[in-house]
Amino acid sequence: MTMAYFRTKIRSGARSGIGLAALLAGLSALPAHAADTAEAAAETADAAAEAADDASAAADDSREDGIFVVGTRRGTRVLEAASLIDLVSREELDQGGAITLQQSLFRISPSFNFPQGSAARVGGGATRSASLRGQNPDLTLVLVNGKRRHGSVATGGTFPYGGAGYADINAIPLAAISRVEVLLDGASAQYGSDAIAGVLNLGLRENDSGGGLTATLGTYKKGDGETGALSGWIGTSLGGRGFLNVSADYSRRGSTDRSGPDIRPRYFRIADDGSLLPTNSTAGTADPREPYGRDRVGQWGNGQVEHLAVLANFGYDLTDQLQAYGWVNYANTNTRSWVNPQVPSSPSNIRAIFPDGFQVVGEYYDDNYSAVGGLKYDAGASGRFDLSLIYGRHARDTHNFNLVSPSYGLDSKTDLYSGQVTAEQFTSALDYDLDIDAGLARPIALQAGIAFRHERWWISKIGEEQSWNHGGVPILDGSQAGQPAGWGGTEQGNAPWDVTSGNRQVFSGYIGADFHLTDKLLVEITGRGEHYSDFGWTATGKFSARYDISPALALRGTVSNGYHAPSVGQLAYQSSGYAGTWNHSGITPEPNRTRQVTPGSTVARALGGGPLEPEKALNISAGFVLRPIENASLTVDVYQIDVDNRIVTTQALTGAVVEAATAAAGIPDYKSITFFTNGLDTRTRGVDTLARYGISLGQDASLDLSGGFSLYDTTVQRVRANTVSSVALFQRNVILNPELGTPEYKIVLGADLTVGKFSASLNQLFYGKYTYVHPTNAANDEVYGAKGYTNIEATYRLTDSTRVTVGANNVFDTYPAQFIAANQVNGINRYSFIHPEGANGAYYYARLAVDF
Repeated sequence: MTMAYFRTKIRSGARSGIGLAALLAGLSALPAHAADTAEAAAETADAAAEAADDASAAADDSREDGIFVVGTRRGTRVLEAASLIDLVSREELDQGGAITLQQSLFRISPSFNFPQGSAARVGGGATRSASLRGQNPDLTLVLVNGKRRHGSVATGGTFPYGGAGYADINAIPLAAISRVEVLLDGASAQYGSDAIAGVLNLGLRENDSGGGLTATLGTYKKGDGETGALSGWIGTSLGGRGFLNVSADYSRRGSTDRSGPDIRPRYFRIADDGSLLPTNSTAGTADPREPYGRDRVGQWGNGQVEHLAVLANFGYDLTDQLQAYGWVNYANTNTRSWVNPQVPSSPSNIRAIFPDGFQVVGEYYDDNYSAVGGLKYDAGASGRFDLSLIYGRHARDTHNFNLVSPSYGLDSKTDLYSGQVTAEQFTSALDYDLDIDAGLARPIALQAGIAFRHERWWISKIGEEQSWNHGGVPILDGSQAGQPAGWGGTEQGNAPWDVTSGNRQVFSGYIGADFHLTDKLLVEITGRGEHYSDFGWTATGKFSARYDISPALALRGTVSNGYHAPSVGQLAYQSSGYAGTWNHSGITPEPNRTRQVTPGSTVARALGGGPLEPEKALNISAGFVLRPIENASLTVDVYQIDVDNRIVTTQALTGAVVEAATAAAGIPDYKSITFFTNGLDTRTRGVDTLARYGISLGQDASLDLSGGFSLYDTTVQRVRANTVSSVALFQRNVILNPELGTPEYKIVLGADLTVGKFSASLNQLFYGKYTYVHPTNAANDEVYGAKGYTNIEATYRLTDSTRVTVGANNVFDTYPAQFIAANQVNGINRYSFIHPEGANGAYYYARLAVDF
């Protein structure tokens, strides 16, 4: 067998969108493009492998009969799989005005979620990842061409999700991707830690000729968030024995502002003798400036983002049996966010510098590097080998502008470098697969492999001194004049005493086999053993089965256990901060220094913490595949995911018990403590439905209807009790967010019409009810009802190689409900972080694409 076994040559995929199926009873007869007939089901494994090459190479990746490899490590048709696979084609990725992979998948895949609006630096900051089936993003494994992608420096999730160390999927240029395979099933046995909720496998372009260039311009209806993007790729042949494909994306997106007038009292009240009183005092009179300028306090919306991503991918046949392959990737993202505005009377302000208050502008500088190299060897009847080396690194620098360091008084700087955090990962792996003719309906497909992985996370640079130190100057004026000023900058940097690092080594091995016991019965079994240098041995397994009752109907189901080790960042992270305990009497205790301690530290143990344990999961799913007529299909899969030992962060623990613990540890200045701990056990039950129906309307005309429905319900089965101390570990939002903080369902409906040179698409999204859970007061919870968002697009092909597109997302300018006043804690934030579509309104765009 030649290296055609390994090669894939990409051409454009079929147009489709995903959407609802099970919502309307009539859609049960609408399903997806017909896959192969029973004859295809009886092909030999060699023929299937060759079909995988050709179809993968052709990349005619309609959602139904496209070829995927994730979860099987060999070509299999989507509707012939034992687990649910959502296959997203290149053409689908191009629709909808998206300029990043995360934006594109969010509008296409019903099981894919991640809030699209993030007003300030929250959780993962600039890191954009994926949540599948309502799980934290670090429970979704990201692969590139089947190889593990390195994680990020993130030590927290993005509201309302938790998690840490998840991969940044936007670091891969959208132009470089030929298709995305979404495995919606537990896959820890096949791929190791992180694959509890599922797997994203990003297939890279492997063209040996051609290219494309796309330019996009867009803006929101409000006139802000202006976006310009340029994306391109080019493929070339390497002497007829291989390919080189180079892709790049560049984009710049302006910030948006959906803030409201500041509802807080801003200036000190003035006593009869001219002295200054606290802002909420009933004595004296209001500052004459109080009624003015409330609508100019600051901005609150999406941050400003500049993004560059470049990837070069190659494959070269050294001989008929041996191929070299690899890719290198670099991405830089510069994100500017506007943080909570400080009122003029704030003890964190220096009024001689900012007499009317200030709003910190934070900047993240994210650099992602990765390099992959490998050799594939086809030994014929002895099997096929794949040896790979993978390196990835993510570094984040943080710089804050428009702020002060209060304890330095008039010598305070107004911009401060906060430091750098870095994470890296090195993986070496050897994979093997073999077809064994055992007299069954098809040869047994054996897969096995071994791997070594090294992970490291560390604080690589401290911040400049004023970002973390105390300058010795008290509060200069106001009702707290003479009282101690806070430590560090308004947004604090990495302090020398917080410099830390962590690392681990992981050795693993797996073996699995696919058995076609009959023409109708497929059984897949996989087992994996892993040894973690910090957690020891673990074993995971997966059993899947599929039975084809007829060419039109098949049943399938899986059961597996999963394992997710805490990220190295969660194990090593520690930080210091400052939280004022100012009261409105003008009298304050000593400054309240805060600290996040490592989970196994003396302080954490004294307060009910301890060394982190891995998260462990049990996945069960069952479903059916229906192909009632040509060009139609429906898949329905129900599932249950139990996750034990979910890692969460405690609330800020305070009181006499805390002060005794910090004093005993030799850090008595710290009055408030947090740490990571295994706090929750959860159970998620849900259903995923995909449907499609393709209709021919005559020559050069077609209508493609699609639907997807994802429903899930998470319940907290256990909350960890504090058996060591009397302090309560968690605020109520930590416990209730998994149950209430995400939409109950997501529906995606699509209609794609093509008539000659004209095409148009309709993408309709619906989200179920979800709740903003107040950290301490149930009376301030806000329930957001179901909402729909409509996206439309029209394309005209000017020539065979040139297309022009116009479109609108959220065409009806839909907004979520605004916060009640009690939840506008920074005075101007009218909208929550957790809205799935954000809160920016209608977005309009135009795109010009040229192929060559």
